[in-house]
Amino acid sequence: MKLLLFPAVAVVAALTFSGCEKKSSGLQPINGKSAIGITTDSLAGIAVNYPAVEDAYVRNGTYASTNYGTATGLVVKSDATSYNRKSYVKFDISAVTGSSVNSATLKLYVSSVNTSPSRTINVYTTTTSWTEGGINWNNAPMDTTLVGKLTVSGVGWYSMDVTSQVNSKLSGTDRKVSFLLANNGAFDPTGDMTFSSREAGSTYAPGLSIIQSASDSTDVQKILANYNLIWNDEFNGTSMDTSKWSYRANGSVRNYATVDGARTVALDGNGHMVIRVTQEGSTYYVGQVSTDGRFNSQYGYYECRAKMNQYIGPHVAFWLQSPTMGNTPYNNPAVNGAEVDIFEYHRLTPKQIWQTIHINGYGTAHQSQGVQVPVSSIDTGYHTFGLLWTDSTYKFYIDGYKTWETTFGLSKRTEYIILSTELTGFGGTPSLGSYPDSVMYDYVRVYQPK
Repeated sequence: MKLLLFPAVAVVAALTFSGCEKKSSGLQPINGKSAIGITTDSLAGIAVNYPAVEDAYVRNGTYASTNYGTATGLVVKSDATSYNRKSYVKFDISAVTGSSVNSATLKLYVSSVNTSPSRTINVYTTTTSWTEGGINWNNAPMDTTLVGKLTVSGVGWYSMDVTSQVNSKLSGTDRKVSFLLANNGAFDPTGDMTFSSREAGSTYAPGLSIIQSASDSTDVQKILANYNLIWNDEFNGTSMDTSKWSYRANGSVRNYATVDGARTVALDGNGHMVIRVTQEGSTYYVGQVSTDGRFNSQYGYYECRAKMNQYIGPHVAFWLQSPTMGNTPYNNPAVNGAEVDIFEYHRLTPKQIWQTIHINGYGTAHQSQGVQVPVSSIDTGYHTFGLLWTDSTYKFYIDGYKTWETTFGLSKRTEYIILSTELTGFGGTPSLGSYPDSVMYDYVRVYQPK
């Protein structure tokens, strides 16, 4: 894949995807794997986790004017002056559709507790005017409306229903919701505890899990209700299915690395294709596989489920390519086709996915358009990436939800699928990486209308 930095990039920031909780699903599994990346209960609906957008703790007395917005913990303690601490968490729910939700649950991870056996944490709603970088004890909104109480006795996850508070916000104009966490009990020098803040990383960051009705199914679920699976590989077994895939660009040197499928591509025996980036002496190797000549298709919904690489250097991708993408006359993607990057990822920007379309080959006539999509949990676990390609538009998806729609570079010819690792410099200086590094593909599926 030729990577060119485009001069203007649209940024999709309405919803930072953090993955969805899986509910029991009525969808039929494919070889033991769920039919799409996010499942739903037909009655409960979809659970989407909204990560905190701001959080901080405040401390009284000598520290009353100090801001702790960059701390990795949210400390709560009832104690004498200069030792008393309270914490604040804010969520942006502007991306939630409609004026109400089925349920909303505040989720907090306790990362440490002092020696007292338990403590009661009061949870309040507050005004949302405070900022993470500006809040301190002197200007913080104090106890307003009590939501409920948490009894904290040890490390782990704690949750509280906040549905009415979220729905109250959704019916108004301020689509942010703020919570104060405070211990209003007797002073206890060993009763302090710490919630993980968003600065501690996405795994244990405060979250607001919102379930909308089943009628608000993910965008992809709505698509697949009217589509049939026509091609797929679940990567079962221990060797690549050569009726579906072949090594691509083998032996070529692409910037810093040599493409060598035999060295870098394998099935792990647990239902995954693993494509590695390796280093042997001073030589780097990357891998690519494609369906060219085995499965070339026009239009449909294309999806993979994948787990990203871990280190600086490589970038990994799931994309479509046309064998005539660079043909002349230029600016005729309907005939010549396009490169359609359903996802690209690298650790230089570890919280975002690139989705891009390229036309006119890779020379001076090259053109591209794309978006960079923030995905807060992309560094951990598996995620789904999809493209709905029709004769009138491209629509891109991450974890079941649409991220971008465009008519730029609309191909109307057959194209083939590529899975790849690269070492071009786009993902950072290769010498700063750690090898082997790899991307893991759980499945690739293609659907067309019923």
